Amino acid sequence: MRVVSTARIFLTMEKIIVSGEYFNVADTLNCGQVFRYEPHKKGFLVHSGEKSCYAYNENGCAVVECETGDAEYFHRYFDLDADYAAYVKAAEGSGVKILQNAAAVGKGIRILNQNAEETVISFIVSQNNRIPRIRAILNRLSEDCGGKHAFGGERYPSFPSAETLAARDKSYFSAAGLGYRDEYVLSAAKALSSGAAAGWAKLSSVDLKSCLCNLKGVGDKVAACIALFAFHRFDVFPADTWMVKLYKEDFGGTEKDAKKIAAYFAGLFGKNAGIFQQYMFHYKRNKKE
Repeated sequence: MRVVSTARIFLTMEKIIVSGEYFNVADTLNCGQVFRYEPHKKGFLVHSGEKSCYAYNENGCAVVECETGDAEYFHRYFDLDADYAAYVKAAEGSGVKILQNAAAVGKGIRILNQNAEETVISFIVSQNNRIPRIRAILNRLSEDCGGKHAFGGERYPSFPSAETLAARDKSYFSAAGLGYRDEYVLSAAKALSSGAAAGWAKLSSVDLKSCLCNLKGVGDKVAACIALFAFHRFDVFPADTWMVKLYKEDFGGTEKDAKKIAAYFAGLFGKNAGIFQQYMFHYKRNKKE
């Protein structure tokens, strides 16, 4: 994506401005791939690890305001070097009507490059859980364990490292509202702090998902979400309840096993499966019957 300009704000801030045609901030954030963000002024405060930014759309552009020195981080985080026009074009040429419609509506969606540890913990917390509760739990972990970082003259909770979370005991996670997920988060934190993720980025998507599924409590859907949203594996397809619904209603599918449904879509859409999933997830969830 072409950067229109990078400007310095108030001496301590930088502003990244790009075309908004293929970067809709709200659609990107509201597509189920990230949880630590909140409405702010014209857009959203977005928190990632020990950093924050303010992102919004204005006058046909997408704008990201961040601390001086964080521009490169958020440039990568929002995947601003990727050509999303090519993904939309591929969807248009797919011959799949619902995908064509979905890409036309959601062409501003981008796949984020998220912190791996934060994404693993976040999606373990997310399973069989509601969005407000997921956010509340992640905010609680950050407040209790993560320290603070500065942004725009304010201080915000940082997401804790796996090592910090691993030092807590199960009772802490139970008290934090994780329910049966308490042992899963603790186990994952211990595995990550012991170097379990070393080399994951170099693995094939199949082997990466296999390693993720070795984490306690991680199944195929959560592994696919982590692979897509933390490791940018566009050849995986998370099959959540919306995608199962779409498979049955729009593809006439009869398979009941979500893992097999995910494999069907991954086979159908190949190297673009992940971004196509986001287009269709956004479209199906927001379409008025």
